[in-house]
Amino acid sequence: MKAFASLLMVCLAAGVAAAPVDGYEDPPFEPLVVDAEGSPAEGLFTLNFWRLLNPVERTNGIGRVCKLWKDATSCQVLPDGCESMMETTLLKDGRYLVDWVFKVSDGELPPLPRVGISFPLKSTFSTVHWSGRGPWENYPSRRNGSKFGSYAADMSLIQGRPDFGYRSGCRWVEISEPGGGRGMRITAVNAPFGFSIRPRSDLRELYTMNIDAYLSSEMSPDKVSAKRPETYRLTVIIEEI
Repeated sequence: MKAFASLLMVCLAAGVAAAPVDGYEDPPFEPLVVDAEGSPAEGLFTLNFWRLLNPVERTNGIGRVCKLWKDATSCQVLPDGCESMMETTLLKDGRYLVDWVFKVSDGELPPLPRVGISFPLKSTFSTVHWSGRGPWENYPSRRNGSKFGSYAADMSLIQGRPDFGYRSGCRWVEISEPGGGRGMRITAVNAPFGFSIRPRSDLRELYTMNIDAYLSSEMSPDKVSAKRPETYRLTVIIEEI
């Protein structure tokens, strides 16, 4: 367990009583439940509602319209009209089950650029494998030419670049150290996810891993209008490999 926590460069402080599970006399895990009033999973994850704007969006004013979501990501304070519930469960076999539900109940809020979670990774990881769209960068709204399959890439690709590049429609992703060293696997439970990896400019020894339930297509102020309430859900299993 300590080895897994070190992969994330954080530790999970569990202390909430667990509910009984069928087939076990004693609870095999310790859950952490965090809502909008608290810190997501005791600091294990950062809620992420923002993405880099493309060249058109940097000039069309959408950055100003959606600044509320950039501020929410930076401050980790949800806007009024939003609800968040995250449950991180430590399973008996040492894996983590992460279940996050995010609801936007106010239809007057600006459109969401992203709904996802982020966490730090050590820069000793050298390879990434995934099952999803590839082999090159692709997005939910721009993935012509990308095909579903299993792919591998060298993590050195992100050195000197803004990020590794987005991959959509993923069933799982694995990141590992060279020579069959330590690694971690993230597996989708309820629906495929998208992911990207970015180097941290403030800490050279860390990357940032982004796992998303939703990523927007190109946004324009001309198309901003009131939307019906929306509920997003991200459920994944994270394990050491």
